[in-house]
Amino acid sequence: MFSKKCCICGSSCKVFKNKKIEMRSYLCSRCEKLCSSFIDPEKYSVDALRSHIELMKREDKIYKEYFEGNKNIPVFPSLTKIESIMFNDSIGMFAVRSNDDDEGRVKDVFRYDEVDSYTRFAQTADNGEGIRVFKSDGLLIKFKYPHYAKNGVRIHMRTRESEHDYVDEVMSRFDRILGRVGDAANGEDGLVLFTHAADSVLAKYDK
Repeated sequence: MFSKKCCICGSSCKVFKNKKIEMRSYLCSRCEKLCSSFIDPEKYSVDALRSHIELMKREDKIYKEYFEGNKNIPVFPSLTKIESIMFNDSIGMFAVRSNDDDEGRVKDVFRYDEVDSYTRFAQTADNGEGIRVFKSDGLLIKFKYPHYAKNGVRIHMRTRESEHDYVDEVMSRFDRILGRVGDAANGEDGLVLFTHAADSVLAKYDK
């Protein structure tokens, strides 16, 4: 089959199977896994993709050091049905864990102080008889501008209404983290500490 070269690594790309980035540029499936799962690579320029991939390599290292296999941090849900959100207060960041992550796919980590809003979402599906029924629900997190996850992050937390609902617990946790409940001054002080912790971790990886 006719092929082009990947604009990132130079390997062969099968046209119509891999991502077309610009008029004459393509992205191979391996390099696509180096991008966040929350972006559409086809909307990026080649230069922007290169910068994004470097950013994600850093995020993936942070995930492996501070989240992967860490049993001392809160995870909701703790047993991943679809996706889980992982909080690490010691570095002021959270991550999203999926039960079907592709091998080689980099992981996203997000700073607490990047969060702008968080709301519940629900999805339904046709049951084959013309009736809409529950499919999944979870939390939609949106970030302050600018951010590569322009449409936010959807974390699907359950696939049946009979399962435990974690959304309110996670929203309450964000309320505390961002100082939106309780004493405003204390909340602001706490967020400053989270910001300092995140800055320190990123500074280590930027060396």
